[in-house]
Amino acid sequence: MILIRKAKISDFDAIFDLCKQLWEAELPFDSNIKKDYYETEEAKKEVLKAIRARKKLILVAEKNHNVVGMVDGYMDSKCKYYDQKVGYLDHLCVHKNHRKQGIGKLLMDAFSEKMKEKGAKFIKLNVFRENEQAVSLYEKENFNEYSLYYIKKL
Repeated sequence: MILIRKAKISDFDAIFDLCKQLWEAELPFDSNIKKDYYETEEAKKEVLKAIRARKKLILVAEKNHNVVGMVDGYMDSKCKYYDQKVGYLDHLCVHKNHRKQGIGKLLMDAFSEKMKEKGAKFIKLNVFRENEQAVSLYEKENFNEYSLYYIKKL
């Protein structure tokens, strides 16, 4: 059985490991990413800060008392560009040994419900188009591509 719950400080090591896995999975899609970022103290401080932050929502998936997935994001109720509240999904990762078991969907559903409870009318996220596994999940969850994000190297 999978339990979805809010993250606790005691989940730090598992969440940090999931962040590293997500980072490593995204490296092939962006040559500008610092390859060793998750080996730094800065990265550890940022993840700990995110777990402690009240503005950020971090949910974990627990299986047999082990954290096997996480999703995080936040609500932007003061966004000047939209008439309605917007939820932003920042990260979603399921441990590599626990993928293809519906855990990503459970995390997405729980995150969506929490954002809805906070008054969000829709959720935005960014994903690398080449990340076919993630794109497939988001499309199954009724996300639609609606804009493009460009970068120019100088």
